[in-house]
Formats: sequence, C-alpha cells, structure tokens
Amino acid sequence: MSGLPWFRLYSRMVDDEKLRLLAFEDRWHFVALCCLKSDGILDGKNDSLRARKIAVKMGLQVRELEEVGRRLREVDLVDENLNPVAWNNLQYRSDGSQERVKRYREARKARGLIAQWQPTKELRQTVYDRDGRACVYCAATTDLTLDHMTPEMHGGDHSLDNLQTACRQCNARKRDLTHGEYLERLTGNGHVTLLKRPKSKDTEEETEETPNGVSASGDALTPKEIVEDWNALATSCGLPIVRKLTPARIKAVRTRLRQYPEIEDWRRAFAHIRGSPFLLGENKTGWRADFDFLLQAKSFTKLTEEAYGTA
Repeated sequence: MSGLPWFRLYSRMVDDEKLRLLAFEDRWHFVALCCLKSDGILDGKNDSLRARKIAVKMGLQVRELEEVGRRLREVDLVDENLNPVAWNNLQYRSDGSQERVKRYREARKARGLIAQWQPTKELRQTVYDRDGRACVYCAATTDLTLDHMTPEMHGGDHSLDNLQTACRQCNARKRDLTHGEYLERLTGNGHVTLLKRPKSKDTEEETEETPNGVSASGDALTPKEIVEDWNALATSCGLPIVRKLTPARIKAVRTRLRQYPEIEDWRRAFAHIRGSPFLLGENKTGWRADFDFLLQAKSFTKLTEEAYGTA
C-alpha cells in the first residue's frame, strides 16, 4: 500500500454546490475520476484507448462513460478530457519541516522564550531516575525524552516539578497539551492511565488520607488512584474491573505500598499484566488476572520480576 499514490478529499467537498447538483451515483463517478487522475490513468492523449481504460476502471461501458462525462461537464466538475477541473486546488499541500520549525521558533520568540531549551545531562538523568526510566504515559523504556507537564508555551518552567519522562512518540503526540489534557485524551481513547509520580524527596510531606483512601493533597499514591489505574488497564485489556473499594482492599493496597513504595514497581507490574497473554486469559482454563490477584504478596512480587510467562 505504501507505493500507491494518495488522493485526499477536503471535507468541504461534501457540501460542494456542484456535487449537490448531481445524483448520488454521479458523485461517486467524480470521486472515481479523481482517484484515476491521482493514479495517472487520466494523463496522456484523449484517444479511444484512454476512454476504454477509464471505462473499464470505473466498471462502465464506453457509451455510459460518455453520458457520465456529459453530466459532470454540465456542472463544471470535469473538462472535455474528463480531467477534474482545478485539480491542483484539490490537492493537499503540507508545509515542510523547515517551515514548521520556523513558525514554532517565531511563536516561542513572540512569548519571550529562547529558540530551543537544552536541559543539562545531570537534569535529564535526575528526572529519568525519579520516574523509573520509563515513559509516564506508555511505560516505554527506550527513546526517552524530557517533557514539560505544563508546556513552556503555556507558561511552564524547567523545574523538576514540571518535568517528566516521556518517550519520543508520546511527547510528539502530546504536543502543546498539558499533562492533564493529554491524560484525558488517552483515557478517552481507551489507553491505560499510568500512576502518578510521587513527590520528590526534598518536598515530600506527610499525606493525610480520608477514610476512603483519597489523599488530601492528591500527590501521593492512594488506594483510590491505584484502583482507577487498575480499572483503566482492565477496561483496555478485558479484565475484571473493581466496582467497590472495600476496607479489605484498601488495607491490602496500603500493605503493598509499604512493601513497594517505588512507583516503578507498580508501573512494572501493570506493564507485565498488559503484556502477558497468560494473565489476559490465554491459558488452558481461561483464567484472567484481577485486582485481588494483583494485591497478593506473591503475585505482586512475581509481577515486578516479570515472572509470569505466556500461555
């Protein structure tokens, strides 16, 4: 498929007055001619062989093609040779990378920002180490970059609290969205929401928890947040979701958090479940991992060690 030429239709063509004058069938005749033009079939002389080739491609008799051409010419969509009128104006034009970079730098300059911020090697490694050397969005461990939770274009700074680890692909998709905006887009598309990163040690404070396990500050990992992350994973992988955060489950989560306080352990466990066909039900019994399985001491240890194989 990569070797085929592309023809893009603009959305405005749906409401084009010329197309609306045609019967539904002739609208598709016009689209077919556009496709043939992009494929090069309409190029060349207007001879009988060319007309036959076009008719064969469109599944028509030559006499039928002549009538189709007449109706399309009547509303000024094709010329005498069946070429779409103003063909070049129908083609998608994309600016090159140089133009995009130029516009981006001009926009940064207009906001008083330097052309391109370059973090130090020490800062980059500090952020990577804090985030478990994994993308905060997809848990990828390769091709990592630094990402601003609040982009510079929206007033974000280069502080540790505003920097996070993201793979190059997620960083490119996030563009100028904030961390929260991008998470909403991911969850809306069925992606797994990953766990929040903990506070840096130099700013860590006591975190008060309400009876249902929600942290008052919203920064530290809590049972409720972990359940939400599990339900996002379960929804995307077809696993049982948690409908009730019982006191027993809250106690079990807190026990695991005392044993595994590092966020990378939880990311590793979630990523291993997502990547294990055995845990997703591809086994002899059809058993699937659930939230209570995750919270078992033996299970969690094996998950962080990626000890569960395939079916």
